Amino acid sequence: MFGRVSLFAIVALIGQATVLAWQPATRPLPRPAPRSLFGGGAKDGDKKKTGGIGATVDQFKKMQELQQKSKQMQADLLAARLTGKSADGLTTVVLNGQASPLEATVGNIDAGADAVGASLLEALVDANEQAKKVMGDAMQELMAASGGLGMPGMPGM
Repeated sequence: MFGRVSLFAIVALIGQATVLAWQPATRPLPRPAPRSLFGGGAKDGDKKKTGGIGATVDQFKKMQELQQKSKQMQADLLAARLTGKSADGLTTVVLNGQASPLEATVGNIDAGADAVGASLLEALVDANEQAKKVMGDAMQELMAASGGLGMPGMPGM
């Protein structure tokens, strides 16, 4: 009987310790910060959206607009015709806005192979510089229109 009483007493003590361990906390738990699913959370007077679905939808719309402007820019560059001329003005090279050659005209073939080659190279370099300028201006315009989209490394952040 002594063995059973001590076992019973041990079980009773463990039971009391378990009950005490599961007592509710005496201090209130901190509440989580409120979050808004649709991009709320802006402070009074601050009209900038701080996140959520609303900001994601706005970002998606900007990306779609940027994609449309990019397609239009590519079409404009393909349609552009840039003419480069040699120093003597007899040789011309025509490139599109993406620097792809469309045509070349050599004015004085009888000048010799070296002279014709140099003249053609001058005209090609001139047209290529024009194409680079047109492409650079188009990209700057596209990035300015995008407002940077809030992405690091892009203008308009």
